[in-house]
Amino acid sequence: MGLTRFKPANQKRPPDHLQDAGRHLWTSTLKEWQLTDADLVVLCTAAECADRLVQIRAALDEDGLVIVDPSKRKRSHPLLAAEQQAQNTLLRAWGQLGLDDTEAPKIGRPATRI
Repeated sequence: MGLTRFKPANQKRPPDHLQDAGRHLWTSTLKEWQLTDADLVVLCTAAECADRLVQIRAALDEDGLVIVDPSKRKRSHPLLAAEQQAQNTLLRAWGQLGLDDTEAPKIGRPATRI
């Protein structure tokens, strides 16, 4: 299996390897934002993570959160760690893009003049 190089060139069309969740993230993001080529690479990573999360969740739904190992011991499904990693990568990529245009909520008491 050969590697394919991702060539953004400010394309609006999602990369061919993306599945439904990734394609949706790609197209909905580019409907609202104009991204640089470097940003498109980060968006592609986020979209790949979205696809991976769908696959992981499907496997977890089928297998359950707990599996029985060959020694008949119950343990957490190994895909739970993969799910956490994909979530973290997706959130990190999304944060790197900085596309959230909503103002952060104010926390604590309002400042007062002295």
